[in-house]
Amino acid sequence: MEVGRHRKAPWSRTVHRALQTQCNPVVPPGRLTIGVARLGNDKDREHEKLLLDELQHFEGVETVPIPRAVDLEEEDKKKAEEGARGLLKDTGADALIWGSVISLSGKSAMRLYWTTARDMPGAKASERYQPQTETIALPDAFWSDLKQILGLLTQTRLAALTIDQPGNFVADKLAPLITQVAHCSRVKKVPGNQKTLAGVQFSLATALQTYGEQSGANDPLAESIELYRKVLDEWTRERVPLEWAATQNNLGNTLQILGERESGTETLTKSVDA
Repeated sequence: MEVGRHRKAPWSRTVHRALQTQCNPVVPPGRLTIGVARLGNDKDREHEKLLLDELQHFEGVETVPIPRAVDLEEEDKKKAEEGARGLLKDTGADALIWGSVISLSGKSAMRLYWTTARDMPGAKASERYQPQTETIALPDAFWSDLKQILGLLTQTRLAALTIDQPGNFVADKLAPLITQVAHCSRVKKVPGNQKTLAGVQFSLATALQTYGEQSGANDPLAESIELYRKVLDEWTRERVPLEWAATQNNLGNTLQILGERESGTETLTKSVDA
């Protein structure tokens, strides 16, 4: 599938109208979306503006400003987390960035919290990020954490369509998500966690396999095969035998689907080998 450049969605006008009335914008379903809440102690909303400006250039994810702050009380983090999940429920976003700004002696840093709509074991809960003073940019640690969380969200979202709904026609739901996830998996702003990246590539390959099988298109199947082979470079038989076996099995199945559509037996032979 050809992946075009990221374009602003037409529903952004709705978001702006919601902001003007101080209501929570409701994001459209079927797209990976990060909400950015107002930050505490953020003079003139400078740090919030930095977050939004940087995130809008991160292809593969929609960013929505939420004109409300999470009440961050040191003695009651659980209550603050519940407030963050409430904002997520109201907007339909996949994850929420919230927190506060810490200032000392003319320097500032952001204590940010990551809250996801679904439980994500292993995802980072919070971190302190100090913008790079030379370029006024977010540090590499922020992008690394963002990619990890998006990777986990991606795997969960794609699995819900390809694994949890076996036998159902889901190609129409997969198409926009595949395009968005493909953008995200190719971002090279900072080196990503290879384990997380392999998981994203595996989920994307599975989605492309399902899409190609249900739509009758061969290009998604070819992309799926290429991705499975990339995953096998990371998920080796010696290191993770179960993941390796699952990838080999899926690779063989995808080669079989493609081989049955082609003349000759070359692809089917590769399927048997896999």
